[in-house]
Amino acid sequence: MTNKAKKSEYAQREEKILAKWQRDKTFEASLKKKSPKGDYTFLDGPPFATGLPHYGSLLSSEIKDAIARYQTMRGFHVRRRWGWDCHGLPIENMVEAELKIPDKKAIEDKLGIAKFNEACRKSVLGYAKDWKVFVDRIGRWTEFDNAYKTMDSTYMESVWWALKQMWDKDLIYHGRRVLLYCPRCETPISNAEVAMDNSYKQVTDTSVTVKFKVKNHEARIMKHGVPTYLVAWTTTPWSLFTVFGLSVGKKFDYSLIEYNGEQLIIAKDRVEAVMEGLDRFKVVKNIKGKDLIGLEFEHLVNYFYRHPEVKGNKKVYKVYDADYVTVEEGTGIVTINGSYGEDDFNQAQAQGLPVVMDIDEQGNFKDDVKDFAGKYALNQNDNIAKFLDDKGLLLRQDKYKHPYPHCHRCETKLQYRALPSWFINIQKVKPELLKLNEKINWYPGHLKHGRFKKIVEGAPDWNISRNRYWASPLPFWKCESCTEHVCIGSLAELKKLSTNYNQVYKSDDINKVDLHRPFVDKVKLKCSKCKSEMSRVPEVVDGWVESGSAPFAEHHYPFENKKIAESRMPADFIAEYIAQTRTWFYYLHVISTILFKKPAFSNVITTGTILAANGDKFSKSKRNFTEPTALLDEYGADPLRLYMLDSPVMDARDLFFDDRGVSEAYRKVVQISRNVVTFYESYGSKLTTKDLKPSTKHVLDKYIVSLLNQTATEVTEAWESYDTIKVGKSIRSFITELSTWYLRRSRDRFKAGDEDGIKTFGYVLLEMSKLLAPIAPYLAEDIYERVKGPEKSVHLDNWPVANKKLIDSKLLDQMELVHDIVERGLAARAEAGVKIRQPLTSYATDLVKKLDKDLIELVNDELNIKSLKFGKVKLDVKLTGELKLEGLYRELVRTINGLRKKQGLTVADRIVLNYETSSKDIVKVFDTWSKEMQEAILADELLAGMVDDEVEVVEVNGEKIKIKLIKK
Repeated sequence: MTNKAKKSEYAQREEKILAKWQRDKTFEASLKKKSPKGDYTFLDGPPFATGLPHYGSLLSSEIKDAIARYQTMRGFHVRRRWGWDCHGLPIENMVEAELKIPDKKAIEDKLGIAKFNEACRKSVLGYAKDWKVFVDRIGRWTEFDNAYKTMDSTYMESVWWALKQMWDKDLIYHGRRVLLYCPRCETPISNAEVAMDNSYKQVTDTSVTVKFKVKNHEARIMKHGVPTYLVAWTTTPWSLFTVFGLSVGKKFDYSLIEYNGEQLIIAKDRVEAVMEGLDRFKVVKNIKGKDLIGLEFEHLVNYFYRHPEVKGNKKVYKVYDADYVTVEEGTGIVTINGSYGEDDFNQAQAQGLPVVMDIDEQGNFKDDVKDFAGKYALNQNDNIAKFLDDKGLLLRQDKYKHPYPHCHRCETKLQYRALPSWFINIQKVKPELLKLNEKINWYPGHLKHGRFKKIVEGAPDWNISRNRYWASPLPFWKCESCTEHVCIGSLAELKKLSTNYNQVYKSDDINKVDLHRPFVDKVKLKCSKCKSEMSRVPEVVDGWVESGSAPFAEHHYPFENKKIAESRMPADFIAEYIAQTRTWFYYLHVISTILFKKPAFSNVITTGTILAANGDKFSKSKRNFTEPTALLDEYGADPLRLYMLDSPVMDARDLFFDDRGVSEAYRKVVQISRNVVTFYESYGSKLTTKDLKPSTKHVLDKYIVSLLNQTATEVTEAWESYDTIKVGKSIRSFITELSTWYLRRSRDRFKAGDEDGIKTFGYVLLEMSKLLAPIAPYLAEDIYERVKGPEKSVHLDNWPVANKKLIDSKLLDQMELVHDIVERGLAARAEAGVKIRQPLTSYATDLVKKLDKDLIELVNDELNIKSLKFGKVKLDVKLTGELKLEGLYRELVRTINGLRKKQGLTVADRIVLNYETSSKDIVKVFDTWSKEMQEAILADELLAGMVDDEVEVVEVNGEKIKIKLIKK
């Protein structure tokens, strides 16, 4: 945080309250508070401590804190335990940078897995202290120091248990699929992770249109002696060397065209686009797509004719039909490369075509690709284009701009790559996933049958293996001799089946055993089938398996706390931003469905994304946002909470973050509320909580009490619906009405000592502080202390239950009419150019024909008129002498009270007013309204006569007067 001198008064006030909470252990006391309604279970998603919190993570904390505070005041016990996500690429990449490790190979060959993982362990909570400062400062209460960690062996054992349950249900299998793969990190990356972090970047790549020569015996297509080519287009020239088939659409028409002494086959609808800029071509005839199926062709460069999967395979280098072929772009002929494309892989599998990897794990061409061996494949597109052109196999080369996936951690361009991996069979459980989604309350509601349902419906099998180091190792052991695999579900089971457990681990206490690599890799088992040695498979667990296991793994379930963990499932509430619908929310749902046959959560708030004011992503290099510390120091945490929790981001829409929104929340909520309380303290400072009670004698008291209870009803309903936007709007509206209407209209009677009114005022402020408590905890505490709330903290008090008997619906409706009449009347005065302090005879309105008498008096007083009439709209601006004098009286009161303020006098200070004037009208005002004048300016005496020294000479409505204020 910045130094104290730069902090606003309110920010310093918040920090004092924070210090008091910490000193008094107020959070701990709230956990011990009576909870007649039982437990409200809240599940916190574990963040990484690899950097400082940003506005997105602060928003998440604000939501979780607000809901937890509300439910605690409602009578629930809300356990709030922090958690840390400790494994995976974020940590590994950070350590690689710190240790200047260039690639994965250097970890194994130079540093060693043990040292690398130990470095990860030491770095994993590098920013934890900074997180605590932020989390505390924004007012979030959580068990930060008792955080669970996904790297704890107890947590990891629970993850093993979960995988064993799935294994036993025959839901885990080893297979090969095309996955997004990072050649820098040398591991598959899930589509969900790439989509979550919006890791697609606009890139410009080289696309090539290449020619595959049709073999001579295909006379049904070719003109004898004229070379004929099937023309295909690709944006990945680097993938062409392992193309073993071509796909066409049998329903499309294709054209045979003559060009440069050759015949080219291109989809009829694509000929003009493909041949654009290439002169002197002629269409010879049209061919049905079905007639192309089975055509044989020669490969571009056959590096792999001796490959065991290629040699003797009669299915290679032929044309096949495929549903995914379109004529929207390209040539209508698509390459089949099962190694680097999902559709290609499925087509290769269906047709029995080889899947040959010609690129190694680091992204370099293997030695088989003799002309490009050892070169980074994705950088060779232009060179490959030239290479093919030299061979006469390139029809055209273009630049192609398109979104391309990048690693969400190291930003390397990803490849689609056919990889052997471990999967959870989602297809088997998909019906149950959809069924249990019906039991979840989504906010906003459209996500339930919209985005989330579609994610589930389209979900592929879950790739749960990663080729890395710092993570929970997959608990699968494979026989060295036969195909037998086993899954281990606990440390005890590992010890029981192991042949060398005691040589690797010196204890069977899970708290003293490190389950990470490379230690667990040393543990061997005996194959139950062939009695050979079994070794653990090298992969580790996808981090989302760990995150999705949080509901039970944090309790070391089922080895400990079994009843507690089960009682907390499903969680009553979770919240994260919208990208988590395809990650954390989804994976929680999958794991809970499989293991417990129930949803992982009952209610979920899904927020939108926070962007810079211009719509760009936040970027430190661009300096397009104000650092959170600066806003906290300038305005405080509550305005930041109010701004974000009452914004479109809470409706799963994007928020273009603007500091002015925080400033507005400070001015319109915090500042106004504190000014109102300051006014109250001038008259109610001697009152105790027992004195504060609602009165309905005066119409304004009756109105504000009605409005308070109606607001309490609205806010409670909004919290129960997880609608923080409605919470914020209702509270803001009430505070505005309290200040600009109730207090402004009640000032004079409070000054006159209306005890019932002041008690009502205090009662309203006390209840308002409770309504504010979840969303603006510091402001709520500030108000609660100043009105002398009965508990040590507002957060230890109970939620205000609306008293419906005190809600006068008719009065509330009529007061809305009063506001409307006043608004139009003031507009009429402004149009006529008549100051508000100048009384007028009447104003006529056509809005209603009946208002209660006391409300009519309110309108008259507010518009400064003698009577309100109902009929044709008209403002009577004719001024009588009496009206002019009354206007002069009001201006005098305003002027004198301005002098009181200028001299630093408060409402507790009584004065003697000495005045001298030659104006007969002013003298007449003092004679006519002396009693009213004394009340209005808090004067015990009004003395006319010579004013000697310390005099103020002022002019009121063109009349001069000398004034001296003498403090009693």
